[in-house]
Amino acid sequence: MPPAPLALSPALPSELLTYILSQSPQPTTLIICQPRSVFLSSLRDSITAQEDAPDNENGNRNGSESPTEHHPLLVPTLRQIATARHVKVVFIPTVSHLRAYLAVFSKEERDHDYGQSDEKKKNTPLPLLVVYGLVEMHRDTSEWSAQGLGNSVAGLVEAGWRGGWGVVVVERKVDEGTGSDLENDLEMGDGEGGRRGDAARKI
Repeated sequence: MPPAPLALSPALPSELLTYILSQSPQPTTLIICQPRSVFLSSLRDSITAQEDAPDNENGNRNGSESPTEHHPLLVPTLRQIATARHVKVVFIPTVSHLRAYLAVFSKEERDHDYGQSDEKKKNTPLPLLVVYGLVEMHRDTSEWSAQGLGNSVAGLVEAGWRGGWGVVVVERKVDEGTGSDLENDLEMGDGEGGRRGDAARKI
């Protein structure tokens, strides 16, 4: 039986991929609840920002520029290559498409995608079904309600249970200085304690 679904803290696209590639090699399906172009643009921006930050800090202290350090995702280590072979990425931009995909997501897909024999499956780590941006995808749609979110979460949990996958949900991190409309909408009236990370864990 798979473990209970896990809600992680909000993460940038680069942090999400770093987390996945840092795990032990295991079958992983990553559902991105955004169009492919939007996610790749956000990924590029987050990597660039993280690369520039150390240089700006060193430049201010020393009065000179230091050599640029490559982001870990840009360095193809053997571990990353080995883990990436087991990761399937799916871009799903709408709620209706997500629910349709989850409705047919099953154990058969796990076996078909990774071609494991029964003997090998016994020693394989629990496969993961990771969903990025589940809550945010519902915003500005007719499903932006507790019932709409509940229906999607129920479909996700059922898909994980049906196929024997561990379910992980991660929301998109926003700039702490500016916040976002989504973060404000999810405040529960508890001041700073009702931020999006807390709300996502309550769903």
